[in-house]
Amino acid sequence: AVGVLILAGYYVFRVILAAAQWDFLTELFPDSFVPHYLVLTGLFWGAVGLIIGWSLLRKRMWAPRATKAAALLFALYWWFDNLFLASDPAVQTSMGFRLGATVVLLGLVLLILSRPGAKLYFGVLHD
Repeated sequence: AVGVLILAGYYVFRVILAAAQWDFLTELFPDSFVPHYLVLTGLFWGAVGLIIGWSLLRKRMWAPRATKAAALLFALYWWFDNLFLASDPAVQTSMGFRLGATVVLLGLVLLILSRPGAKLYFGVLHD
């Protein structure tokens, strides 16, 4: 839950910064969707993260399933963003590390939420 809330905070902060630097961003990227993209994706992932993080803390039965789905969706979004929208040449040089980190982090989410203690915490372990 803490990790999800930290990630949500990052995206909420992204919205605040994009709004505060709107003029600079529109000047830097004229005739571009970049400022809107930063705000919209920040709002979306900030809201998703806050809802899921709070739900994990509040022991909602649907939270583990939502967390798994959001983690997969976030990984797909992150890869799409980095491969097709970012213009950073370092993306190509660190592709193996990024792929490995994605697999490990998704695996950790699945492992943590499949543990008997996590199932008991959410009230879905009925032996």
